[in-house]
Amino acid sequence: MNRASTRRALVFLERATLAFENLINLVATTRYNPLYHTGTLAVWLLTIVAASGILLLVIYFAIFGVVPDAALVSIERLNDFWLGRLARSVHRYAADLSVVFIVLHALRMFVADRFSGSRWFAWVTGLALLATVLAIGVLGVCRVGDVRAQWIGSELTRLLGGPTALTYLTNETLQKAFYLFYAILVFHIGLGLIVAIGFWLHTMRLSRARVLPPRVWVYAALTGLGAVVLIRPAALPPSADLGRTLGETPLDPFFLLFLPALQNWGAPMVVGASAAGLGVAALLPWLFPRRVEKATVLQTGCTGCQLCANDCPYGAIEMRPRSDNRPYKLEAVVNPSRCVGCGICVGACGWDAIRVGAVSTLNVQSRLVENAHITLACERHTLHGALASTGENIIIVPCIGALHPDLIHCAQQMTDAPVALVGCLHDDCSNREGSRWLAERLSSDRPPYLSKDVDRRRLHAVWIAPDDGRELAAALRGACRPQGVKAAPNPTSRARWLPGIALFAALVLAVAAFADVPYQVYPPDVGFLKIALAHGGEFRETAHALSSQQMSRLPQGVTPEQVLGAARFPVALQVSVDGDTRLNETFPPTGLRQDGLSYALQELSLPAGDHTVEIRMDDRGGQEPRLVFDGTINVPAAQVRVLSFDAGSKVFVVR
Repeated sequence: MNRASTRRALVFLERATLAFENLINLVATTRYNPLYHTGTLAVWLLTIVAASGILLLVIYFAIFGVVPDAALVSIERLNDFWLGRLARSVHRYAADLSVVFIVLHALRMFVADRFSGSRWFAWVTGLALLATVLAIGVLGVCRVGDVRAQWIGSELTRLLGGPTALTYLTNETLQKAFYLFYAILVFHIGLGLIVAIGFWLHTMRLSRARVLPPRVWVYAALTGLGAVVLIRPAALPPSADLGRTLGETPLDPFFLLFLPALQNWGAPMVVGASAAGLGVAALLPWLFPRRVEKATVLQTGCTGCQLCANDCPYGAIEMRPRSDNRPYKLEAVVNPSRCVGCGICVGACGWDAIRVGAVSTLNVQSRLVENAHITLACERHTLHGALASTGENIIIVPCIGALHPDLIHCAQQMTDAPVALVGCLHDDCSNREGSRWLAERLSSDRPPYLSKDVDRRRLHAVWIAPDDGRELAAALRGACRPQGVKAAPNPTSRARWLPGIALFAALVLAVAAFADVPYQVYPPDVGFLKIALAHGGEFRETAHALSSQQMSRLPQGVTPEQVLGAARFPVALQVSVDGDTRLNETFPPTGLRQDGLSYALQELSLPAGDHTVEIRMDDRGGQEPRLVFDGTINVPAAQVRVLSFDAGSKVFVVR
């Protein structure tokens, strides 16, 4: 199957990303481009988030202790302590930056077509990790107790419904729900542990999974965050006040973009669209499948040397006891569910005992043309045009790591012209380790080794971006010094890594600058009237009669219906403001048997001033609604008035 013809959209998108990456390479060089390390940088940033979170937890309990009232204490006191302020800023910015790199990593995997086939498991677990990290961030904001937490809490508790909807009714009800904040803290930490497990699942199909980025990026993240924290500490929004409406509120776009959507479009649409989007993203490996040839082993030629199993980046080959009578202890067995068809195992086998579709050492050798300019390259460079006019005899393999050193020796013997090997950058290989393994084979750092008879002056191994045809042509013409057969250079000059560090610091500063985007939640000239209900409708039918002895044992005020679990009628509310009906809704009873209370929390935005409010309620199943409130309420600008149902008097009262 021709990938270029069937997946043109992905090829186009990858070319766009390659063009952007090349702009960064002009400044930072390919070795110091952070986009080649998005996955490991995300892991390192999450590690910083975890470490700073533990430090914050220690400081918090050292200041407040484990007491109920501490759950709602303003974070201002913690922020007054210099170490707490620095730890909170690092925690905040590292979390935002980790989301940026997780999203960038997912986008790079998508446009590079590294999400389908045997890679589906890593793709699905990666999406689950992103969703979990976002949930952790939202819970972390809730735990702070500022106006953003007020916004999140009000929206989420109303979405959940039931008794939790009344948690964010007034400051008094919030104070009584201190246990909720400790529960949020437990979930915040618990989901962090799930992320660690999720990362293990995400990389379990990889051999030699890289956890941390190169050392330079480890230091860059620490110094960049430290510098930005000193220059621009994380802002401290005002504390939550449920007696006032939310005005201009700092919005974290990396975690809280769903809040404006909830406000403008409503919970059903936002939740439905989010679930549908995540579901479609998770199904992409099956919606856009990519057919690849799997590796197969010719057991008659396998000597059990283990080189193919050692070099496979995906753990798709294992060595098992010999199943035939050949004089070797082991034989290679391919696991098709893990094989991605990269062919790196072909380049490791010196006996041509393994192949991927039509790709084998002998097959490639048969395509060599005598006395021609031979170029051996991976298919990714063909897709993006880097190989235009590079040689007379261009041979494409799935990955440059599929080339055995003996094949390269044979190619050089067939021509007096230089032989070109064109592979991806070591940190941007589509098959993780193909370019690196070939470079180490050529430099005799990894078996199988390149023959000593090879004229290295006529062997050009060039590691470039897949669309960088100009650099490739210049290297093959000798206009610039090719990298030869060694691995990618490891320059130590500060002039080489300072631009990359500067770009990373600029990214951190940009994240810090956008971490608190001002957002006008509600106009300053309006107020809110909250209608709160916690009331059980009458029972639908009389319960079965109890014996007189059983009746005598019932506690005072308990009816037979409550004991036997008869269902209740829903509660219907009609709210009119200044003669206009603003609410006409029915709230079902809670409980599996529908025998619990009906809960409601409705917010009505009103212009500042006096308003005539009338509330009628039906809790008897289709009876004439009775009047439960009729009066004038003054709603000040940017403030909240509350009407809640009083179970004793069975009317609504102003709170």
